Amino acid sequence: MKKVIIFLLAVINIALIYQIIFSENNIRKYFILKDKMFLLQEKVDKLKNKNRLISTEILMLRNNRTYKQFILRKELNYIKKDEILYLVQ
Repeated sequence: MKKVIIFLLAVINIALIYQIIFSENNIRKYFILKDKMFLLQEKVDKLKNKNRLISTEILMLRNNRTYKQFILRKELNYIKKDEILYLVQ
């Protein structure tokens, strides 16, 4: 009786090991997907950070007159009345 139980457990272990190594969702695929998930999570974190920065800039453009003027002067080369603009290349 003891030998039969040991034999059945051995067969079950062999079947489980076969499933882990050779099945469609094997352990190799698990580690590949785990690495891919880690890379995608890093990408998501970077995009969240970028979204936060853009949201902050939008709020500043809506509410901060000084920042608006700074952006206009910097990006579009706007000048105030009686100012001279020098563009250096």
